[in-house]
Amino acid sequence: MINDHSVALEKLRAFKSRVLDLTRRNSLINSRFSSRGKRHFRIIDEIPQQIYEKLSESPMSFEWLPAMSTDPTDEQTPEFQERLSIALLTDTDYLEGIENSSEDESRDLLRELKNKIREDLGMAPYQGENISIDDHARNQGINPSYDLQDASEGNVRHEDNKLQTLFLEDDLESFLNKLSRDFKSSQKERGVNPLYFCFGFLKWKESEFAEDYSYAPLLMLQVQFDESAQGARIKVSSTGDELILNQSIKEKIKQSFNGPGLPELPELGEDETYHNLTEYFQTVENFAYEKGWSLKKWVSFGLYDAQYMPVFRDIENIAEDLNDRFDLLKEFLEGGITGENQNNSAEVYDVDSEECQNEITALVTDADSSQFSAVRDAVNGKNIVLKGPPGTGKSQTITNIISSLIANGKKVLFVAEKQAALDVVRNNLEAIGSEDYLLEIFSVKANKKAVMESIRNRSQLDPPTNPNGLNQKIDELNNVKKELNEYSDFINIKYGETEKTLHEILWDQANEEDLAVLNEFNFDTVTIEAPERISELNLEQDEISLENIINMINQNFRDVNINESPLRKNKFRQRLTTNEIQIFKNEVRNKGEKFINAFEDTKDFLIDRPELAASKISQILKRKSLEKWKRSDNNSPIKLIFSILLNLDRMEDMNLYLRNKSEYDGKHADFVNTQHYLNTYFHYDQENSLYDLEEIKNASKELKNSSFLSWFNKEWRKSRKLFFILKKASINKKLSGKECGEHLERLYVFQKNKASNKREISSLKQSLNDQLTLFQAFEEQISEETLINKRDFIENAIKDLKKIDRSFLSFWRDRPEEFNGYYDLIENLSETHKNFEKALDDHNFTKLITKKLPKISDLEEDIEIVKTLIQHLQFLREFNELKTIEGLLQGRLKDFYDAYTNSGASIDYIRTAYKHLIRQAQKNHIEENYRDKLAEYSGTQIESLRIRLKRLDEEVMEMYRQKTSKQIHSSGRYAPPGISTGRVRDKREMGLIRHLANVSNPRMSLREFIKNSQKALTCLKPCSLMSPLTVSTALPLEETFDAVIIDEASQMKPEYAIGAIARAKQAIIVGDPQQLPPSTFYQTALAEDEFDDDLADESILDMAMTVIHPPRQLLWHYRSRHEDLIKFSNTKFYNNELMVPVTANPDKNNRGILYNFIEDGRYISGAGAGSGGINPNEAKAIVEAAIDFMNNRKEESLGIATMNIKQKEFIQNEFDLRAANDNSIREYLSYWQDQEEGLEEFFIKNLENVQGDERDVIMISTVYGREENQARTNQRFGPINGKYGARRLNVLFTRAKNELQLFTSLKPNDITIDENSSKGKEILRDYLIYAETGFLQEVEENSHEVESPFQQWAIDVINSFPGYEAIHEIGVKGYRIDIGVKHEDYPYGFIMAVETDGASYHSQRSARDRDKLRQEILEGYGWVFHRIWSTDWLNNRAATRERLREALDNRLREALAEAGQR
Repeated sequence: MINDHSVALEKLRAFKSRVLDLTRRNSLINSRFSSRGKRHFRIIDEIPQQIYEKLSESPMSFEWLPAMSTDPTDEQTPEFQERLSIALLTDTDYLEGIENSSEDESRDLLRELKNKIREDLGMAPYQGENISIDDHARNQGINPSYDLQDASEGNVRHEDNKLQTLFLEDDLESFLNKLSRDFKSSQKERGVNPLYFCFGFLKWKESEFAEDYSYAPLLMLQVQFDESAQGARIKVSSTGDELILNQSIKEKIKQSFNGPGLPELPELGEDETYHNLTEYFQTVENFAYEKGWSLKKWVSFGLYDAQYMPVFRDIENIAEDLNDRFDLLKEFLEGGITGENQNNSAEVYDVDSEECQNEITALVTDADSSQFSAVRDAVNGKNIVLKGPPGTGKSQTITNIISSLIANGKKVLFVAEKQAALDVVRNNLEAIGSEDYLLEIFSVKANKKAVMESIRNRSQLDPPTNPNGLNQKIDELNNVKKELNEYSDFINIKYGETEKTLHEILWDQANEEDLAVLNEFNFDTVTIEAPERISELNLEQDEISLENIINMINQNFRDVNINESPLRKNKFRQRLTTNEIQIFKNEVRNKGEKFINAFEDTKDFLIDRPELAASKISQILKRKSLEKWKRSDNNSPIKLIFSILLNLDRMEDMNLYLRNKSEYDGKHADFVNTQHYLNTYFHYDQENSLYDLEEIKNASKELKNSSFLSWFNKEWRKSRKLFFILKKASINKKLSGKECGEHLERLYVFQKNKASNKREISSLKQSLNDQLTLFQAFEEQISEETLINKRDFIENAIKDLKKIDRSFLSFWRDRPEEFNGYYDLIENLSETHKNFEKALDDHNFTKLITKKLPKISDLEEDIEIVKTLIQHLQFLREFNELKTIEGLLQGRLKDFYDAYTNSGASIDYIRTAYKHLIRQAQKNHIEENYRDKLAEYSGTQIESLRIRLKRLDEEVMEMYRQKTSKQIHSSGRYAPPGISTGRVRDKREMGLIRHLANVSNPRMSLREFIKNSQKALTCLKPCSLMSPLTVSTALPLEETFDAVIIDEASQMKPEYAIGAIARAKQAIIVGDPQQLPPSTFYQTALAEDEFDDDLADESILDMAMTVIHPPRQLLWHYRSRHEDLIKFSNTKFYNNELMVPVTANPDKNNRGILYNFIEDGRYISGAGAGSGGINPNEAKAIVEAAIDFMNNRKEESLGIATMNIKQKEFIQNEFDLRAANDNSIREYLSYWQDQEEGLEEFFIKNLENVQGDERDVIMISTVYGREENQARTNQRFGPINGKYGARRLNVLFTRAKNELQLFTSLKPNDITIDENSSKGKEILRDYLIYAETGFLQEVEENSHEVESPFQQWAIDVINSFPGYEAIHEIGVKGYRIDIGVKHEDYPYGFIMAVETDGASYHSQRSARDRDKLRQEILEGYGWVFHRIWSTDWLNNRAATRERLREALDNRLREALAEAGQR
């Protein structure tokens, strides 16, 4: 099946049409030798063939005309020169006239301009001789014609190495300096050498009806400046490349005209060294004649955009073979996803995982986890879009990717348009020892000699040594990472079902202040079961429940201690209705008030009767005898008895009488009953009986011992006979021997004691009579009958009275009427007490007041409770609601709540107490279950691991660099030998390389050499560094590379990148979609500031983001040495996603943003072609600052950026004038040109070409401002108003590493913002506000809560040290510092960072991020660290505190010493 690649082919056709500008504004289609543009000029009085050949052999210089009469001295004054420099950029007549003028005409225009200035300044008219430059040349014997001769006519001038021009010395120097600057800029910004000598110009026109002719160069020889000479004496030489045909005019003729095309330049023969220009010119003349055109034998020198021709051919060839080849490129051309999917970023890998470590054992430079993840994707062959905001280490990541790929045997092509981008990566690769394995064909390096020299060195290179012990070092490093990760993971593992980490649980404990207020509650009274199963949700819900109770109490019971309120004793079982509440209130209040009144009455009665107050009321009322006394009449027996008993001496007599009476009655009745019994049973008279008592006694004993053998006992029979003799015959009852004995015994006892019993009974009777007489003497109405009848009452009364205080009884005896009144009172008090108690019981109160009435004095407390209860009845409804909520509490929360409320502790701290209880239980559980692990880690051990990590990481990187070099070198063994015999053009691979390595000046073109040695060359040098245009120029169109890496991709058009992508199998596209889009700045001949963003093409980054997804994003910012330099862009362009380090000393000199408002700055509008203008005073201010900087801050690099080209040129001219005779400035410029091959050299650039550059200090001229005599600022801001103006500013504001100095004549309110304003205008306005005030509205404020109680402990400790202040959560995201410490004696910022091992520590993606990179970077921002480890704190809090204090004190001394030195 044939694949349909119509979409891809259509895109290729569109790209192809954009590559070559076939309009007349392209100097390759129509060269206009304008003095204003200063892009190219023509040579006079030379021989084209000789120029061509000499340039190919040796450098040549330019010759100027001898001086004419000099300008008047009054035109050399600073005032005149300043006005002239401004007029050259702003005068309308001059700029319009010079646009298409010749060199001769331009001089006339310049004279006219000077005359105008003379008139404006009131100077006398110029009277000098006005001779034309042509006549002046003729007068010197020089032919001024641009039409050159084919051969010399014996003029020796044609034999030298000087090229004659139609310029005076100053004009030539100015022109060459401008060309030199633009040449260097083109090399660095695009990787392009646009410097050519052009031989022969085709004079042609669009049609026979067209009025104007165009002049197109035919043959082109690329040259380069020899930087050993400057100014007018500058030299040029060939780059070694062949003479080429102008493909633009060839394509124009092919597309626009029928018939044969422009003749091709014949190939050189085997023995030919140079093309014959005369023969080729003749061929072209014949071709032109047929079309009505002609040939001009001009030779020009200057800047031509000829580099796009190879790209054009590349696209043509790709389109022809697209069906069968270029799979990767077809993905780019045919793929695509929707815009919303482009914003997702790829997940950062767990780079310390075993899987990652197996895939990438080590890297050659440091890498954070986001960078490491990109390297891993690259090694695994994935196509990648790598988004790298400013300063996030793109070049470092690219270095790691390249080294990892080529170490794995891959061939890599690295492509960037700007030389700076390639230089950075090249320098990085050189720094790791890979320079000999790089094939660099870029810009100034792109010549055969340099390339061949590089290959020669590589082929002769000895193999690097293989590092010993690398694997062991890697294992050791991985083990250290593992231990650090294990600690981080352990201290941050989830604890049970809590969803909290061990660290969070251990540190989430009550602080000392909380513990001080919680000491009223005994936490041991509550036991928490299975604390590990209490989730945070459960805890939070419990806390919310407690908080609701606290809020309700504080809201409804503000002036009442509800826990001590009597209402607390109520056990509400349900929510009460309004009616129930009213009944409750009424009943309790009414009965309570009656109780209170009864108490008050009783209390008042007792004021003068203290004797009654000594006894408990309940004890009085419970005595039934007293109640009977109260209820009896005055003459009743009870009253008579009490009258005796209350005479306290008679109470014992009465008691004795009753005892005696009881004894008498008992003995008398016993005597009578026994006598009656015996008289009934026996007939016995002691005096007349046959038997005496002794015989009866013996007989009773014998009978009582009867047995079945007793009949055989004589004594027994005798005794039995005695019994029957005495027994009355009327007793017929049959008795046993034992029963007979018992009856006899009773008879014996009675008869023996009869006399004594009678006497005792008689004596008792007499005693009773005596006592009765005594009682009757005291109360004559008392009788024995009364005493006998009331005997039980008397006994109870005596018991009752004995329990009553004697003074009370005396009062009763002496003042019975008053006592009677008292008894009424206490009866009433008792009744109201019972009624009130019943009301309390009815309404579910328990144990509110005492059940038994005590002494009246002891009842005071109960009365106060009752009074409080009545007062608190107003809160009954609220309290009922509270009790309903409390009733919902269950389990551990209810147990705790009940215990806490019963303890009397303040309800305000109940939530704190509950959480402390839970956390303490969890802490105890952790310490019990993780005891061994907690003991395993100490701060000393962890710090030791961190030190080892840093050391091992650096050792492994160095050893891995050696291993990488060894692996890369070994790939040379696989270079195919190829063909080493025959002609040079027939040699292949290593055969060709070895041959040309011994040739000092090989004639074979670079493209042909690479084509014929491609496989061997990439084995020797597996990494090629090129500009996209060099790729199309030098490389054969084959899939030579395993991977292509394209840097600064946002500025690269797809048409320039597809050649590189077509030559690879894997693509890694690196750039920033928030930076500059592709620009037409270099490609077109448009005047400055005419940037039509609506015509801006998509970039290769835009295309890649629709094909490769999700993109990777680098997040860590490394460049800016002060956070202010990146904070604005991070907020406005990157949604605060960048991890930007915070500066420890924000007030440190030469750091951050320096705002310079130019009070007298005035904008002078541009004129002619282009809308840009200049601001002379602002330019002078920035030049003055630059000169001062170079004299005083030589150790820092500097760059100046402007917002339009005219201001850039004006500043350049001003600077050149100031620096021309200043040795100090020249030394500064020379020093930085030599550093890192000029990577940090001083520049003055327009914002269109500053992307990719970075310097220690950047000075920016905003240019715009009010014009003279204008009240308001014109709202035209050039490219800033365009579609991508904001992105231009983002680039501009992020170039500085240490400091940005803003020079502006604008105030924020000079910029008017409305609904139609561009984003660029808004960004400019906001940046002016930010630079002037430091205010950034959208920036995230430092409102983070304290991360953990651990952190809070450290904060509290630091703040407790005299003079120290702790500020938590400094900075953002990955660079956020737990605690920054200041001191009152150090006003410059923070003296120390104090960090814990909490969530921030654990959140880092890898051990390297967490324990090495982050701290190293922050140390570069002035931070000095002290770490507090959880395990140290848990083991010895006091020692941890002391170490912290010592660290702070030591650091303070150091900081103050450093400040003193500054």
